[in-house]
Amino acid sequence: MVAWMLLALAAMAAGQRCVVNTTLPDRLPLAVIPQHYDLVFDLPSPDSDTNTFGGVASVIVDARVATTCVVFHAGPEMTITSVSAQGAGGPVLSGTSVYNRATQMVTSTFSTTLSGIYTLTIAYTAIITRNPAGLFRGDNTYEELDLAALPKNFPLLRSAEIPLDLAPGFAAAEAVMPAAAPTLSRPSNSANSGKPTGNTNTTAVPQMFATQFERSSARFAFPCFDEPALKATFAATINVESPAANSFTVLFNTPLLSQTYTGGRITAKFEATIIPISSYLVALAVGSFDFVEGVSSSGVPLRIYTPPSYSAYAQFALNVTTFILNFYETTYKYSYTKINKKLDQIAVAGLTGNAMENHGLCTYFPAFLICQPGSCTVGELQTIAEVVTHEIAHQWFGNLITAPWWSSLYLNEGFARYIQFVAVDYLHPEWKIFTTTETGPIGALSFYQWSYLRSMRADFLGTAPPVVVPETSSDNGNGNIFYEKGASVNRMLADFLGPTLWNAALSKQINDYAEGSPGVTDLLGSLGSVDGAVPDQFRPWLEQAGFPIVYVMLNQSTGILTLVQTPIAPTVWQQDAPEWWLPLRITATKGTLTATPFIELDTHVGSIQLPEAGAWDIRVDRAYSTFSIVCYADDLWDKTWSDFVDEATLPNERIVQSQGVFLLARTAWVAHGLVSQLAMAAGAVWSRASEPYALAGPAAATFLDSLLTYLAVLHSLPQAKYEAFLTAIGASMERVATRVGLDGGDASASQLRTAVYTLGALGDVPGITVGLLALFASSPATIPADVQAAAYQAAALRGSDADILTLTQLYRSTAAGTPQRLNVVLGLSAAATVAQCEATLALVAAVPADWSTAVNNMLRMNPVCRATAWAAAIENAKTSFAAGCSGTAAILARLQMAGSSSQDASSINSVLASAAGRACVTPLQAQRLLHVVDINTRVAQLNN
Repeated sequence: MVAWMLLALAAMAAGQRCVVNTTLPDRLPLAVIPQHYDLVFDLPSPDSDTNTFGGVASVIVDARVATTCVVFHAGPEMTITSVSAQGAGGPVLSGTSVYNRATQMVTSTFSTTLSGIYTLTIAYTAIITRNPAGLFRGDNTYEELDLAALPKNFPLLRSAEIPLDLAPGFAAAEAVMPAAAPTLSRPSNSANSGKPTGNTNTTAVPQMFATQFERSSARFAFPCFDEPALKATFAATINVESPAANSFTVLFNTPLLSQTYTGGRITAKFEATIIPISSYLVALAVGSFDFVEGVSSSGVPLRIYTPPSYSAYAQFALNVTTFILNFYETTYKYSYTKINKKLDQIAVAGLTGNAMENHGLCTYFPAFLICQPGSCTVGELQTIAEVVTHEIAHQWFGNLITAPWWSSLYLNEGFARYIQFVAVDYLHPEWKIFTTTETGPIGALSFYQWSYLRSMRADFLGTAPPVVVPETSSDNGNGNIFYEKGASVNRMLADFLGPTLWNAALSKQINDYAEGSPGVTDLLGSLGSVDGAVPDQFRPWLEQAGFPIVYVMLNQSTGILTLVQTPIAPTVWQQDAPEWWLPLRITATKGTLTATPFIELDTHVGSIQLPEAGAWDIRVDRAYSTFSIVCYADDLWDKTWSDFVDEATLPNERIVQSQGVFLLARTAWVAHGLVSQLAMAAGAVWSRASEPYALAGPAAATFLDSLLTYLAVLHSLPQAKYEAFLTAIGASMERVATRVGLDGGDASASQLRTAVYTLGALGDVPGITVGLLALFASSPATIPADVQAAAYQAAALRGSDADILTLTQLYRSTAAGTPQRLNVVLGLSAAATVAQCEATLALVAAVPADWSTAVNNMLRMNPVCRATAWAAAIENAKTSFAAGCSGTAAILARLQMAGSSSQDASSINSVLASAAGRACVTPLQAQRLLHVVDINTRVAQLNN
């Protein structure tokens, strides 16, 4: 029994009759528990202009503790028109309701005490939104994935709103559709391919209704007990105004019981769910749809619904669904037929860049579910496969067993994310999604780049929460942590146990806790059933923030290899020195001798005796199966670099190694000289004609972005030392520039060219800057796009006063928001004198986006302008907070580029003081910011 339940009982004993949650006032009391919902929705036509609807929620509840009130959730735009309660054979009791807008809770009080089973009947009206929260109306169309609108690994920070850990975009390659073709069909009630007769919507695009309830938006569509552990069964009646009986298809979580058409209204009645589910997993959809259908090996009807005329686009997704449902049933030994009688999936254009695992009715942004047969790229197919396998995995991990609270969402998402990679590897082993190879162009969708590297970038500074945060914490977690780090540590444990034991543990978890809400301790118990040491080994990975580095030293006189684990950064969550369990595989070579020792490092220091003394080449965890970064003693790095340039080395291994070096440098474990060595090795690889642009381009773009992020905290180096560092980096790219040229090639060649020429311009490398300056002198307005920013930077850094004037005129003559305007700002922010810095900021001051770009890039990579930009950033922060809290995230991101000087720390404290008056910055945010500034100071001290 949870703590606040005990407190509620104590309150009852003291005479309090209306049981509320006084311990956690933003949580429901557990005095009244839902068991079953009968929902009635009275909806207008999707194609009408009506934006409200009515409904009734009849909820069978169990008043487990005698109380005179019932507390439930309702959205702020919902109007509760009546609440009543009736026990078996008893009178109907009317409730008096009070709404708390802050908690979005309704407290309905009755004239008598409730105890036992009651039917709670709530009549209400609510709104239909255009945003995916609650019940929303959206375009019933196919919408392609707009790559330009998604985060890309653009090498320069455009604005403070763009995070520093962006993944590469998708690259294209032709693919052949699977040979197995599913049955294509149209539902009988979606005969109209356009808008139904009688449509009153003023847009030309047919509309649909859909829902999005996670995390807490079910309450916007119906009154409910909107917490994940309060599971119940659900049935529904959905009434829809319709010009004809066949105008719309109506969908719910469960199979259709009956459908009638009377008086201009469709009435669709749906079965009750066969398992209890959380309110956020309820879903409905209404519109004119086509579908493709099939049947699983266990007899489950499968349908994928699409906008009219797009059913053929769902062939691949249906094939994935058919095979993967059987795979999950076999692997986890729990049939889907015990979860739901059907599995529908539907394309919803309004879910931009999103998908949702609703029970038996999964919803997807169209490009995550459907693509044009015969022209789907590998990237499109891989995207569909990964998203579909993820959402279907949730039917077991998330729907059948559900995290008890959002603080432990890892129990849903960490497993669904890891399982999606397992599933895709099963379906398409040729994609090699789990290994460090990259046979196709879609490295961004591999395990390493999607989960492993992304979570390390989110976690390395020590400001992110643990995978599972305490349930009473005000921080409900970080998606890059509970999704991506959760998947990464799961993979580490699964690799250690092997698939047989790992799957047996998950099967036990599912079967033991089916229909429940098991917590972390329950999970550890299931894992412990296959290996008794696992609970103690694995718990720190879930409950401790951060991750370790493993420092490796070799005593050549004795042949003893010593490994020391320590947190990569102290965390704001835990200030002592935690230890993790690390299963480490080691390869040691010495001439013709090879040793492959294995160690489970679960203490601060561990050691291994090699077969003999002497100089061994050492690689630790080369397959990157543990969630850690290896840092070698100075005399052991040579083997890493020789492996890096070896043509047999797999591409993603280089990407992981590169990030490891930057994260070590960013946290003051290694000095900038190691980054120079990395650049030399990378340049050697990218300059090879045999290295495909599809690999070199994304890798170079990631390298440049990581370098610029590092430069933001390296600006305290003496000027000569800083310039020498940049020159060394740029010089390593000369041969790459010769290879790629100034123009031409595909998107990957463009990525490589942009990165290399930017590095050359920053380092003033003659073999690169001479060509850029010649382009600028010839025709500054028509420089090829790939090298335009680099040419403008070269002109600002090395050009004449006339060149600066030309850039200024270009800025004034180009339209705001265009790529060329952005490139001009990037160029001007490379100003060579303080006067030019001040002039640039004055020039762009009237356009906030341009000002932000200029300030951020001056802070990141221009030590000459650094003091000027920092003063401008501080003044802007104070002015912004004086007016309100708009732009807080951008301001905090910019302040993280603070240097090591006491003046910087003082100015940050003054900004935080100004923000405190309006509560714009939480204490935890302030603590995290100051923590990052402290790490910046350590980096400066190491490099000076």
